[in-house]
Amino acid sequence: MAIAHPPKVICHHIKDVDGPPFLTLRHLKLKLEYQDGSTSEEFTHDVVLRSKCDAAVIVPYDLSGPEPRVWLRSCVRPAVCTRKEFPNSYGSGWELPAGLVDEGELPIEAGIRELYEEIGFKVQEVQELGRPVWGSVGISPELLFFYCVDVTGLIRYNPAEDGSPLERFGECVLVSLDDALTLGDMKTDLGVHRLKYIL
Repeated sequence: MAIAHPPKVICHHIKDVDGPPFLTLRHLKLKLEYQDGSTSEEFTHDVVLRSKCDAAVIVPYDLSGPEPRVWLRSCVRPAVCTRKEFPNSYGSGWELPAGLVDEGELPIEAGIRELYEEIGFKVQEVQELGRPVWGSVGISPELLFFYCVDVTGLIRYNPAEDGSPLERFGECVLVSLDDALTLGDMKTDLGVHRLKYIL
């Protein structure tokens, strides 16, 4: 059975704003030096930075049914709903729980925290799920750290959320691995494929 459409939250693009941005764009002039001693011409290249660079992705799975299932969370994504061809459309989709690694926090600690904030499970340990990967190597130095945890039979509390409007009224759903792989979100797709490999 396919996943139902996520909660319909409309993102209204009110205006572009001035002020300190969440992301910083560095417009670089570069010159490369190659192994044979030759050099390239000067060229420009853009790099996107943010104060919290890396993110943790957690794959909570349940083995109580006839097949493994994973917990997903709905979240509004303004980058999607403000695309020119989809103005103010529903920007809410299903994703694995994930979030930025805070300063002084280990990626594995961020994964445990995000699991509680977004899905509602309190755990002490999680399992690494493959090596970290670059999220968008062409423009960003972000590393994505993947973890998984078996939540079969655990109590699920109301998700604490992070206080952001993007997570408010978010919903959680338990779906088959195959259904989770129909969503098109890169981190969800990779996390679920990695889980299938080890189960």
